[in-house]
Order: sequence, then C-alpha cells, then structure tokens
Amino acid sequence: MPEHRLAVVLPALDEEAAIGAVVAGFQAAGACCVFVVDGGSADATRERAAAAGASIVREPGRGYGRACLAGAAAAAGHTLVAFADADGSCDPADLPVLAAAAASADVVLGRRDAPEPGSRAAHARGGPPGGAAERARRRARRGGGRP
Repeated sequence: MPEHRLAVVLPALDEEAAIGAVVAGFQAAGACCVFVVDGGSADATRERAAAAGASIVREPGRGYGRACLAGAAAAAGHTLVAFADADGSCDPADLPVLAAAAASADVVLGRRDAPEPGSRAAHARGGPPGGAAERARRRARRGGGRP
C-alpha cells in the first residue's frame, strides 16, 4: 500500500478546460493523491479530473470554504495537505518547495507573484465603488483622517 504523505485538494466549479492538466501536474510534482472537490459543475470537470487520476469529492453546498472542508475530510490520514486553485493559476512545480518548508513549520503558505490581469475578483482589487479602496481615496482627497 502506498504511503499517504502529500495530498492536494482542488476545489472546482466548471473547470473542464484546465482540470486534467492541473491534476497531472500535481501528480508529477509528488502528490500521492489529488482530490477534486466539485461544487456542482455543469460541464465535464468531474469526468476530466477522474480521467486524469483524481479522486472526486462531491460537495452539494456551494462555496470555496465548504469545498476546502470537504477536501480536508477526504484527505484525512495524509501527513501533508495542500490546497490549490483548479484553474491552473497555481504552479504544481511549487509543490515540492512547499512540502520541504513544512518540515520546519506548522503552516506553509504560497502565493502567486504576478497575477494575470482580470484574474482577481472585484473584492480583491479594491472592491466596488463605496468599498474600502474608494473610501480611502475619498479621505485622501479631503486631506486624510477618518470620515
């Protein structure tokens, strides 16, 4: 029986275009198990992930957090569990570096150095008008201080 050391959890919703290559990339990078947590995809995400060798976890509730929790439960028993995006925006080649860092840490976080234009949701770019970024700009125009 293979050692269950490093699992990867990929929350996914309608990621059929990328999921096969993402699963294969994480397997090639050393993941013993890849869990694709599907939140109700309307496309062929589940089929393509399974064909690439992933275990499919169905999560009937919507949301990234629920998908992560379902994936963590599926990965129970592994020494390490990594969470990544299923759209290919995280480079599977970084997995060994993160796993090595875990030898001397309880939690290891990675990040994308240069996100592609349009890859961040509105709330991550400063939000809609009236959001925190807009309020900061308005304060600056007034000379700073709290509103």
